[in-house]
Amino acid sequence: MSSSREILIVDDEAMVARGLQRALERWYVVKTSGSALDALARLGRGERFGVILCDVTMREMSGVDLHADLSSWAPDQAAAMIFMTGGTTERSPLDTMPNLRLIKPVRIGELRTIIDHRLSTRLVREP
Repeated sequence: MSSSREILIVDDEAMVARGLQRALERWYVVKTSGSALDALARLGRGERFGVILCDVTMREMSGVDLHADLSSWAPDQAAAMIFMTGGTTERSPLDTMPNLRLIKPVRIGELRTIIDHRLSTRLVREP
């Protein structure tokens, strides 16, 4: 089991994941996953995170598909997801989802504010 204060970054671009990890690890316990399938396996083994920063477009399995899978058996973790995308003006499955969507590149100061708010809200609701 992981702490609700831990963050998981799911991105198949290792440089993006590592850059975010380095920028955030001063304030949080940050783990990375190079694919949605790897993240799914970790969560399936019982790891839990207060926030999951997830790229939308990845090889093998998208962030949207990861969310859909988690919604059925780990809804708390699906709710913990914050999507990161390169941005598009086209309609997206994200448009109908309650999860927050951030446009890359993300500003670390803004990201910290969002993470802090999300963690404090989740800690109030969770036993």
